[in-house]
Parts: sequence; structure tokens; C-alpha cells
Amino acid sequence: MSEQNYSIGEVSTMTGATVKTIRYYDEIGLLRPAKVTESGFRYYTELEIWELELILGLRHIGYSIKDIRSILHNDKPVSVYLDWQIDALDRQIDHLQELKAVLEATRQSASADNMLDYIREITRFMNKGIGQKKEFIRERIDQGIVGSHTPETWKEQMLTALLGYLPDPVRLTKDQYAAWMELLAMLEDQGFRVHVERAMSMFYTKTESEQVTPSDWQSSYLGLAARAEAAMHAGLSRYAEEMRAIAAEYVSLLSGLKLRLTSETATQFLQRSEMMNPPQVQRYWSLIRKLSPKWELHFKALEAIKQTIIAVAANDSDEEE
Repeated sequence: MSEQNYSIGEVSTMTGATVKTIRYYDEIGLLRPAKVTESGFRYYTELEIWELELILGLRHIGYSIKDIRSILHNDKPVSVYLDWQIDALDRQIDHLQELKAVLEATRQSASADNMLDYIREITRFMNKGIGQKKEFIRERIDQGIVGSHTPETWKEQMLTALLGYLPDPVRLTKDQYAAWMELLAMLEDQGFRVHVERAMSMFYTKTESEQVTPSDWQSSYLGLAARAEAAMHAGLSRYAEEMRAIAAEYVSLLSGLKLRLTSETATQFLQRSEMMNPPQVQRYWSLIRKLSPKWELHFKALEAIKQTIIAVAANDSDEEE
């Protein structure tokens, strides 16, 4: 590099850094001038100008003075600092995307009258740490669905199962943020809690009489859904023998009774199922589906089972596959 000397004003013009900034970097020992005259004038060569441009570039992408000092002193490989900064930028991007989702969800879901309240509630939730968010959601699920009406033997299993349907509350889209807020409001609504308690009391009465353990029940439930998914993947229709077998086990599991699946028992089950799933409960599960796309195939499998039960109830199950 050339040994030509440049004044601090010339360096400022060449790099875009203010004279004040260049002086500050000298004062803290980050960028020393090549020489300082007896009158106190600073002069820089192309080497210092190159270092200054590097410092400015690193500052622009978010590195601290401390990290830049370490980079210049070769304390660690530059690749380490690059990895750190990429991670930091990823977090910033996530945060900005989250803020955008909040604003879009507010515009989409809130009315003009309650927009400020909506922003307050959604930012209160957003500003919680991941652990706090999970605990907050756990408490709402516990109070809003599990509640005091759930038998002690079922509480932890039911809570774990319900939480399993929920995603980690990070990187949500605007639609998912809107769904979160509606879901949280629903869980605090006393009317919704009454519907859930009424519906679940019927379920617990049946399962308790059969003396089935919560873990065995959950395992059977997920197993039936998995079998239905496999049947769907194989292209089986709702009239297929395998789907009828799955539907029969599903009815027995949810009713707590060992029943042969006939038009009569299928009709009775559907009527009881409608009582257990009023519109408010159905809305809850539609929000869960919106929040957790990974469970979509699972829900489609449950719908396929229901369609088979409807077919049996309509007494049209003897049609050709």
C-alpha cells in the first residue's frame, strides 16, 4: 500500500466517517493514526484507511466495539465472529417478522373500537420469553379446558395431550397470531368453559366406568388415527373393511362401550358426538388446525373416520368400494 499521508478531514471525506468518530476510535485505541504531529494533527496511510473501512463495515452489520477490537487483534478466527453475527441477524429478522405479523393480525382481526386493546394484549403475549409463553399457555389450557371437573387421574394426561397439539409460540404468521389471540380469549371465556365441562363430563363418565387408564386411552386414540392415515395413504374409501374396523374401534373407545358398529349404534354415537362438540368446541379445534399445520393429516384422518361412521349410520356401507 502507498505510504501517502492523509489528514483526518481527507479520511473523513474518503470514508464517510465523521471527524468526531475517527478521533473517538483513536482515543479508545481502536484505530491509531500513522503519525501525530507536534501540533496534534493526525495523519493516516492507506493501511489505516483500510482498517477504518473495515471497522465501519463491521459496525454497520451490528458488531460491537469489543468484538471489532478482538477481530482486529486476531483473538478468534473471523469465521467465529461471522457465525455470531449471522445468529444475531437471524434473531433480529425473527423479531421484525413477529412485529409485522402482530401489526397485520391487528389490522385483520381487531375492530376500530378495540384496536388499541388488541395491540396491548397481543404485545403483552409477544413480549414474554419462550418459557413464559409456554407457561402462560399451559395455565390457560389448564384453567379453560382441563379445569376442576377433570378427574385427577386424567388431568396431567389431558393437559399434556392438549398442549401437544400446540406449536411453539415463535415465528407465527399473521393468521396464526390472530388465531392465538382468539384462542386465548376463548380459554378465558366462562361460556366456553361451561360448554367444555358439560361435554367432557360425558366422556369421563364413560371412560371411568370402563376403568381404562389415560395413557392406554391416549395410545389407542393415536393408534387409530395413525391407522386411518395409513388407510388414506393407501387410497381406501370410507366403505373399506379396514376403515369400518377403525371406525368401530373409534366408536367403542370414545363411547366407553364395546359395541358392534351398526346403523343404529353409529347414529347414536353421532348424536352424542354432536352434544360433546358444540360450535364453541368446534371453533377451538379449527383454531388448533390453523396454528399447527403439522397436525393436518391427523385431523383429516379423524374426519375420514367420522365419514365412515356417517356412512354406516346412513346404512349405505354396503356399496362397492
